[in-house]
Amino acid sequence: MAGNLQRLGASLLVLSAAACAPALPSMSAEEANTLIQGMSRGGAPVDVCTSEGQALFRSAVRTHARAMHDAGEAWPNFEGLEEGDEVGADAVVVALGLTAGHIEPGDLQGEARGQVQRWALNAWPQLLQVRAHSAEVCNEMVAVRRAGVRFVISRSASRQRELERALQVLEARLTDLGVDTRARD
Repeated sequence: MAGNLQRLGASLLVLSAAACAPALPSMSAEEANTLIQGMSRGGAPVDVCTSEGQALFRSAVRTHARAMHDAGEAWPNFEGLEEGDEVGADAVVVALGLTAGHIEPGDLQGEARGQVQRWALNAWPQLLQVRAHSAEVCNEMVAVRRAGVRFVISRSASRQRELERALQVLEARLTDLGVDTRARD
């Protein structure tokens, strides 16, 4: 029963967010790929801390996911993300975009959508708390994204420390806002 109520609440939240969201700008698959690749290299081709930047990012993810799906390729591949195994920088970008609420599971296609829906359902209470404060911690989340991408690209100890520092800053900020950041089993 509780699981059904949780899923219903999740569905209602997604539907209400979609109803209030501005129309997404259209872009070509090439434009979407350029934006995603720029973010996957640690750049900031759009400011996701603005509603315009979030709309561009979401449109890019949606367009790129559709193009990759149509080409028969799974994108992004989240396998190993929770276990700490190697993943692509694009998976880090998308995972943090999902956490912040800048994109939704329905923006993805195929197996990636299923993986994200399972992850979101398992992390739902914390995810709701983080999303409720995502505007207040947006800069910290961008710093985590950049550090995470740099670490995935280089796998160096110094980049790992940079990522750990960025995560500590984000966790401290969320804790200050009353978000329970303790890991759940």
